[in-house]
Amino acid sequence: MTTTNTDYLFCGGTGTVVQECHALSPEIGQLDRLFHLLAEYLEKNGLSQQNLTNVKFVCEEVFVNIVYYSGTEKEIIMLLGHSDSSLHVQFIDDGIPFNPLTQPPVSPFGEELDDIKIGGLGIMMIRKISEQAHYARKNNQNHFLVSIKC
Repeated sequence: MTTTNTDYLFCGGTGTVVQECHALSPEIGQLDRLFHLLAEYLEKNGLSQQNLTNVKFVCEEVFVNIVYYSGTEKEIIMLLGHSDSSLHVQFIDDGIPFNPLTQPPVSPFGEELDDIKIGGLGIMMIRKISEQAHYARKNNQNHFLVSIKC
């Protein structure tokens, strides 16, 4: 499905237009499809595949957290767009409100492996890899947008 509705991407000033809209079932088995859609989008839009590993990692982390923790039983919407040499991916779900960007940063360094708390490392990596990340709650839905250099 292709759309040009710019209301979805809320990173103002980027000139990004939503190019593709995909509905994914809230199941871990959808990761292969998600990876395929990302690689296909980069290729057909002339974006570098050099950072495909980072793109996959960030999107996997976001998608898996939605599947495991949001409580959604409805499809997860993934919007793809780009500007210059950056890929913009937005995930929309109707799960419980949760802004991962408000969570305090965690650092696994200097702690014993057994003492590291579960949770928080994924968002730390998303922050590190992404150019920007945004969250908004609109119309009873979570909107999480990440921009990744390609």
